[in-house]
Amino acid sequence: MLIRKLKAFDRLEIGDVTIEVKRVTGDNLRLAIEAPDELVIRHIQAAGAPNSATGSPAAPGASA
Repeated sequence: MLIRKLKAFDRLEIGDVTIEVKRVTGDNLRLAIEAPDELVIRHIQAAGAPNSATGSPAAPGASA
């Protein structure tokens, strides 16, 4: 299993996105993900994730 091979402070960089393993506890991972704001906002909108302020789904093309 991939989770069993990861250790704390392992780091993966893909383009402008950095993923760092902060803690591994059993089968659980705590990750830190760094990405440019415009990439994160675009991904959240595409997924239709709930708006954190209202709990309602984000409207396509809406800005955060």
